[in-house]
Amino acid sequence: MMRYVFVTGSRYADLRVGHLLWEHLWEVEKPKHQHTIVHGDCEGVDRMAARIAGVLGWVGNLPIPAQWYDFGPRAGPIRNGTLVAIADHLRSENYDVTWLAFPMGASTGTRGCIELASDAGFEVSVHELPNYPKMRDPT
Repeated sequence: MMRYVFVTGSRYADLRVGHLLWEHLWEVEKPKHQHTIVHGDCEGVDRMAARIAGVLGWVGNLPIPAQWYDFGPRAGPIRNGTLVAIADHLRSENYDVTWLAFPMGASTGTRGCIELASDAGFEVSVHELPNYPKMRDPT
């Protein structure tokens, strides 16, 4: 069975949170499925989770980057809406869709994506990231 795992998270995360991502992506893998990771292609959680999924042998990596040059500050929310629309379409086709979120501090983009996915009827597994010293805080 194909499972699509949507990941959203702080762009300020660094390798110190990599073990938390590994742990949660590893858990999603049970029971064994063919997995595709879908993410917003931002530095931090998105790209780190994609690399971990590759190491775990997931079959697909689907980055959906924001179009900053076309839409300016609206690009992030537009991209998040696209992620939710894709998830909704996959769900309508009876694919297994899982949402994982890793916000840190205010994480307005991540929290906005959580709200959109929740409003669309998805259960989002939220894992608050610690704000380690010397880590840039978005708040």
